[in-house]
Amino acid sequence: MSEPLNVLMVEDSEIDAMLVIRELRRGGFNPSWQRVQTAQELHTALNSRTWDVIVSDYRLPGFNAPMALEIAKQSQKDIPFILVSGTIGEVSAVEMMKAGAHDYVMKDNLNRLPVAVRREVRDAQVRAERKQAQAELENQRAFLRQVFDVVPNSIFVKDAEGRFVTISQAGAAVYGVKVEEIIGKWENEFTNVALEQMHQYFVTNQQVMQTRQRQIYPSQAIVNKQGEARWYKTIVEPFVDTQGVVQGVIGSATDITDIKQAEEALQHSQKLLQTLASNIPGIIYSFVHRSDSSVAFEYISLGCLDLLELTPDQILENASLCFAQIHIDDRAGYYVAARQSAQTLKSFSYEWRLITPSGKLKWVQASARPECRENGDIVWYGVLLDVSDRKQAQELIIHNALHDPLTNLPNRTLLVERLELAINRAKRIETYRYAVLFLDLDRFKVINDSLGHLAGDQLLKTIAQKLKTHLREVDLVARIGGDEFVILLEEISGIEKAIQITERILTDFQTPLILNDSEVVISTSIGIVLGTKDYSQASDLLRDADIAMYRAKAEERSSYKIFDIEMHTQAVNRLTLETDIRKALEREEFVIYYQPIVDILGNAHGGQSQRLYGASRREAQLHAVRLIGFEALVRWQHPTRGFILPEEFVPIAEETGLIVQIDRWMFFSACQQLANWKTKFASHFPLKISINLSAQDIRQASLIEDIDQTLAQTGLEGDFIALEITESMLIENINKTIDLLTQLKTRKIQITIDDFGSGYSSLNYLHRLPADNLKIDRSFVSQMQEGNRNYQVVSTIIALSNQLGLAVVAEGIETPQQLQWLQQLGCEFGQGYLFSNPLSYKTAEALLANKSLYFSACYPISGP
Repeated sequence: MSEPLNVLMVEDSEIDAMLVIRELRRGGFNPSWQRVQTAQELHTALNSRTWDVIVSDYRLPGFNAPMALEIAKQSQKDIPFILVSGTIGEVSAVEMMKAGAHDYVMKDNLNRLPVAVRREVRDAQVRAERKQAQAELENQRAFLRQVFDVVPNSIFVKDAEGRFVTISQAGAAVYGVKVEEIIGKWENEFTNVALEQMHQYFVTNQQVMQTRQRQIYPSQAIVNKQGEARWYKTIVEPFVDTQGVVQGVIGSATDITDIKQAEEALQHSQKLLQTLASNIPGIIYSFVHRSDSSVAFEYISLGCLDLLELTPDQILENASLCFAQIHIDDRAGYYVAARQSAQTLKSFSYEWRLITPSGKLKWVQASARPECRENGDIVWYGVLLDVSDRKQAQELIIHNALHDPLTNLPNRTLLVERLELAINRAKRIETYRYAVLFLDLDRFKVINDSLGHLAGDQLLKTIAQKLKTHLREVDLVARIGGDEFVILLEEISGIEKAIQITERILTDFQTPLILNDSEVVISTSIGIVLGTKDYSQASDLLRDADIAMYRAKAEERSSYKIFDIEMHTQAVNRLTLETDIRKALEREEFVIYYQPIVDILGNAHGGQSQRLYGASRREAQLHAVRLIGFEALVRWQHPTRGFILPEEFVPIAEETGLIVQIDRWMFFSACQQLANWKTKFASHFPLKISINLSAQDIRQASLIEDIDQTLAQTGLEGDFIALEITESMLIENINKTIDLLTQLKTRKIQITIDDFGSGYSSLNYLHRLPADNLKIDRSFVSQMQEGNRNYQVVSTIIALSNQLGLAVVAEGIETPQQLQWLQQLGCEFGQGYLFSNPLSYKTAEALLANKSLYFSACYPISGP
């Protein structure tokens, strides 16, 4: 069978060309051919199809074989080039062979041509296959090199002596050098590897080559040229050539720096955890409840030595030793919480008491997270802490929140809780009875200020203990204010039992107490409320008991009152009155009335008084007295109730502090009125205006400033004013009061001690007070009988005032007999209905319009 053959023929002779084709056919080929005669035709033909062989004549017109060979070579196509010529010499043939021709055949010997063609075509095919194989090999090498360099691990090959045959880019980067700087070298030639480590590499490589088994270098830290240390894990295997001969080792080094650091961090954390677990005031543990219902501790820290007084080995061996320590009252709750955590796999958190082998009672708190394992076991990882100190602190906080820090009695908060329980119990149980006692100490402030706050605190502690002695276990006594105590009596038969306990307390209080080496008698006023089903709030009970207590204090000290509904009505009216007082200040409903103060002896203006004595001294004394001034008295013109007297609203104003605003207004208005009268009736002056100060005024830091401002605004001098201060106000803070009065005296303001003899004895301080006048209380004047006790008190007051150089004013003079006795005792001044009612400013002005300020005591002046 003929072989196909594509022949490109460079020939100008068609006959010669046909001879070549005939010879090829005779040689077993089936040629397909094309004849070209020029360089251009050759170029075109080479690019038009694939040729198996080029057969070229040596010399053509304008073209030749060497030129054709050069064109064939430039085409980069490996086509056998055979020279066929009849004229070529040996020299030219050799030169053509050297230039790249594959063979030459003489035209007179064409029978060699098929053999030469077949040989060259075969050689060309071999070359083509070899080239293709070489290209594939190069591609594989390039691919492997790319993979070699892309792999993040360091990959290398070493020969039998340990020198690098090749290494990946990642491997070169480990050392911080280029690949070409490593090839053919040992590590110590381009890095700081120690000789000992080099020896380990060599020994490991030899073992790999001998055993043909994989080995692992010991983990090593490599420091590159930049001084950075990285840890690597290196695996080496035998490197075997195609004949199966071991030529060296191939290895892969993985950067395990992060793993190494993580291991070190883990070791550090584990060490830290063990240290913490051994030092925290508690236990870290893992506890397992197995699917077969058995339990055990898998881990427990050394804290168990202190907390449970057991060693870890004891607990790991026998978990029941821990559970045996749970307080018997807390076991049920503990097991319920543990069971719920196991069923729901929610965190276990519980507090309980335990009793250690030595008998110590401790509070502990467990917090643990449960996990369910594949085998059904449930394991808790948790911590057990000693919270005894916290529990004690919480109990102390709760105790402090519910108890008075001074007396350690229950406070208002705890009292209200107990009252609410009593209220609810009374609604549920028909036979349940209870009562509330509200106690307020009498004159506690006086004792506190005179003996000092420490003595006052000690007194309150003593009182607290006294009250507790009169109560049963079911009862409760609480301190709810400065000197206020409340007693809750439970399970009583009726109001009689409450009264019985109250009377025992009042009797006990009559026993003197020793405070600061001083004997003190303290009394108390008590309000009683019997609990009924009608009460629903503790505040209502306390309100009603407070109302009853104030009623007892108002009527008689060291007494008690039982609350009734009328008291509540009066309290509501009192609250309404307080609201009305506030409105009255805004609406200017208060007015001032002026009660004349007269000279009942005639000493103040002796000449005029003596003239009255010419006809009948007794008659003159009874019928003619001279006006020396007025006492300013506040009245309230209520829009619906009419005139309200001071005794009804002043106590409320004093309690609420509104009295300060009333007194400031009153002081300014009275001074302004007196200044107007001074201008209008100058011939009758000097006249004084007497103005009352309350205890609230004395406590005001701005009192002196306010007085100075009023005097400046009204243009009035201080010697036209007398300020009246009650005796009880003086000893609340005697030193402060003396300083205040001294400042007033520097302004020429007179000081009158009001209601002298009705309050608490201030004789110890009287000689120190910068006072000008003593005012005898109307209670002594109204009940005077010659020789009786009140008469003697008045006589003593007048005699005392004479010794101290103080003037005496008697108030409440209503009869000629009272006036006569006072004159006989030497009382200088007086006021009362015998002379005049309190007058409106118009009536007082009409009085001042008279030419003489003498008027008859038998015909008193009445207001409109």
